[in-house]
Amino acid sequence: RKFLFHKFNQPEILDSELSSKPTVLLVGQYSTGKTSFIRHLIEMDYPEIHIGPEPTTDRFIAVVHGDEQKTIKGNALTGVNELPFS
Repeated sequence: RKFLFHKFNQPEILDSELSSKPTVLLVGQYSTGKTSFIRHLIEMDYPEIHIGPEPTTDRFIAVVHGDEQKTIKGNALTGVNELPFS
């Protein structure tokens, strides 16, 4: 019998991943309430929020808890060592 365990190899888990808070990914068809759910969950609007019946969110958005409100563009977010996106 041949096993294919080598095909399921996972990359090394980084320290930032182990020490970070849980991450939730919302995926789904447009206009199903993903943005409204996030807005309800954090009890506020976030930058570049658009809600409508047509496709409105066309980019990756990470909502992260912090002491101050700020926006970091997605490509720059990967360079922040305190977050698990690097």
